[in-house]
Amino acid sequence: MNTEVKSGIQVYLDYLREHWALAASVGYLYLTAIGMIQSGMLFSKYEINIFEFAEINDFLLAAFREPISLLAGFGVLAYVGIVFAFMYRRKGVNLSGSILFRSKVMMWNLVLSALLMPILTQVLFSDIFKGSYERDVALELRRGTLPGVTDLGKAKFKLIGTSENFVFVHEQKLGQSFIVPTSNLVGLAIKP
Repeated sequence: MNTEVKSGIQVYLDYLREHWALAASVGYLYLTAIGMIQSGMLFSKYEINIFEFAEINDFLLAAFREPISLLAGFGVLAYVGIVFAFMYRRKGVNLSGSILFRSKVMMWNLVLSALLMPILTQVLFSDIFKGSYERDVALELRRGTLPGVTDLGKAKFKLIGTSENFVFVHEQKLGQSFIVPTSNLVGLAIKP
């Protein structure tokens, strides 16, 4: 019989190791949902409903395009671990990890951290990652033109984002957003 006393962090990590498939699945769904919400909010600033143009693959990878989503996910994981360790120490070492995770207090902490961590990370880290958004770009189309744009070379486009089949740009002078199918793009150059 093992009489070794484990810390709350050790029990938490053992619980995650035991239930890694569940933790990975729930974590991935959480990050995907956060990525979808952030994409929806970003594109709505430009009056684009991204849900009309995006494929399922775009949303499955949305969390990995946004570093803030990953920070939020790791923040939830760390916060829940700290709360778990605190509660484990307070309740005593006779409890197992699975019993402690069934408690109402732990569930409230998990739900609240999952809802509030993306907001907190957005407020704290948005300036650091702001440079990765809205870059100046130049477009070259295979055929046709964009409405209201007479010369693509002189237009000041900002890249809003991309999906599997579309590129989303905003022309600053016109104050208009354009959705360009990737099949109609010869090239897209990011300006220095």
